[in-house]
Amino acid sequence: MMPLGFLIFGSGLSSIVGNAAGNIFGPQTDFMQFLFPGVLGLSVFFVSIFSGVSVIWDREFGFLKEVLIAPVSRTVIALGKILGGATIAMIQSSILLAIAPFIGLHITFFIFLKLWLLMLLIALALTAFGILIGCLVRTTEAHQMVSYSLIAPMALLSGAYFPLKNLPFWMNFLVRINPFTYAVDALRQTVLHFSQITVGIDIFGQSIIFLGVFGDILVILVFGIIMTELAIWAFSRSD
Repeated sequence: MMPLGFLIFGSGLSSIVGNAAGNIFGPQTDFMQFLFPGVLGLSVFFVSIFSGVSVIWDREFGFLKEVLIAPVSRTVIALGKILGGATIAMIQSSILLAIAPFIGLHITFFIFLKLWLLMLLIALALTAFGILIGCLVRTTEAHQMVSYSLIAPMALLSGAYFPLKNLPFWMNFLVRINPFTYAVDALRQTVLHFSQITVGIDIFGQSIIFLGVFGDILVILVFGIIMTELAIWAFSRSD
């Protein structure tokens, strides 16, 4: 229900924002169309991250000990939890895609397929992050504290809610080190064909700019691999 709430919120704001999004992304794009890829990313984000709560619940109810003594590698169990959480996130987000035509977005089968694969990659990476958090914290209360102090800023500083233009330096810095920013940007590029972020480095005095979905995918992939390795490491030391 949370993604639908965001869309209702965006629908109310669209009358206030007016053509601001169109001035940035083109005359054919309104605020609801701008917001939709962000809401799609948030749908994957919240379900994937909070799948780590299952580790805490299993520990509190004693089910985790029964799982850990099973004659199965803990690596396999951790990967199973990551796949399970990612599957739930994909089911909810795939249903959300059905709303796209009602807000004026033309989603072809090819675009749908690209979005689905992107969401799968994002879901796997973020679920691994959620499992890592679930292994490191011991109680649901601690998980809530982590959620408010870490997860909420990641969602707010991702560009899901507002364009990443004319930001203060400190916010611009946080936006670009936030891995979820690149997930939202990849989804928005796929739907609207517009990138909000650039990542540049200087090599021998030449500025090299990475743009496009492939640059975003690279960041998400590296983040996902690191989080998966850390989640497996943390889960293997769970008790």
